[in-house]
Amino acid sequence: MVKALVCPSCGGSVTIKYADKSLSCVCPSCLSVLSNENESLKIIIKAQKKMAMPLIPLGGRYHFQGHDWEVIGYLIRSDHLEQYQWSEYLLFNPFVGYRFLVCMDGHWSYVIKTKSAPKISDNAKTATYLNRKYELFHKGKVKTLYVLGEFYWRVKENDLVTAEDYIHPPEMLSVEKDNDEEIWSLGQYVDRIEIETAFKLAGRMPWDVGVAPHQPSPHKEKNTIVLYVTCLSLLLICIQFVFLVLILKRDVLNVRYDLSTTKGTVIKTDTFTVTDRGGYIHSDLNANVSNDWFEIAAEIVNQETGEEYEYDQGIEFYSGSDYEGYWSEGSRDSDRRVAKLPAGTYYMNITTNSGQSAPMSFSLKLSEGNTSWGNFLIAIFLLLLYPIYYVIRSSTFEMSRWSQSDYSPYWREDA
Repeated sequence: MVKALVCPSCGGSVTIKYADKSLSCVCPSCLSVLSNENESLKIIIKAQKKMAMPLIPLGGRYHFQGHDWEVIGYLIRSDHLEQYQWSEYLLFNPFVGYRFLVCMDGHWSYVIKTKSAPKISDNAKTATYLNRKYELFHKGKVKTLYVLGEFYWRVKENDLVTAEDYIHPPEMLSVEKDNDEEIWSLGQYVDRIEIETAFKLAGRMPWDVGVAPHQPSPHKEKNTIVLYVTCLSLLLICIQFVFLVLILKRDVLNVRYDLSTTKGTVIKTDTFTVTDRGGYIHSDLNANVSNDWFEIAAEIVNQETGEEYEYDQGIEFYSGSDYEGYWSEGSRDSDRRVAKLPAGTYYMNITTNSGQSAPMSFSLKLSEGNTSWGNFLIAIFLLLLYPIYYVIRSSTFEMSRWSQSDYSPYWREDA
């Protein structure tokens, strides 16, 4: 029901579109807040100071969240110290009722009053509503600074209420209470593109700043990543197990030589056979060196084709004693990985060398079917890179969210 009245403050015309529902309205001429509880208007707040024009014009009709809405009211609110401000738009549909559209730091929420109060935990740190648990984010006073349009409640001068916010992104459960009543509402975070499209705000949207308390994290692939990493890790473990069990290690050459001199001695080994089993060739060298070094230059020669495969391997071992006692460095053993050889018959040409031309004995063992752990560990590491990156980004996002709260689960330096 539309009602046209005269403003008792300035004498201007005041039109109330929903006079049967609106208990308060604002004179468009002098910005006085008026009560519509009786036949004539009564001044509640005289001549507000104009603070801002609403981004979404009052009286506009828009389709949003599956319904057609008319924007009938606009508020600017803040904390009691007026350090933080936000805007609230009152939406009305005769068949659906009232909803709020809240904008703070460029982040938007669609808010509806709850049908019942949630259950608050004993320590007041959580609230449970419709089987969903919300965590306490904020407690404080909320002040109404500026109003335009008409409202279904009686706007009060210097309106100050106690507010509490509990979050479970993308939702925020809030309560506002004073000496007379307690009102619970549920806010749903809305993407800025959806707001821009629905309310025709192209080119006029404020930039979103920081992380909103109930803004959904863009890093929600947690369960998928865990499943992905678990499955691939199990697959790699199974493959590695197959190599360990089915590809049996076998010695193809095991020789020992006693040398009268180690400088430039050339040894030709007996022939040995390499099969086509998987894995790589491994070389183990042992020499009874003492305060000396020993090395071999080896040629593995394919008896049928004459193709050569060369590698070097060395040992050094030093020991002694000083004022601190016995010391040693190096080792009399060394091992090295040799590339996989094609199946065939081979022999080796070994040339020895050392620092001292002293009698020495050494042994050399070649084995095939050795399984590489390096590739397995590298694969596991590479597999974990993205989950590690995800965890870091996700944690950074959550820490940024909770940095605004006095109830952060994260340790803070200023806490």
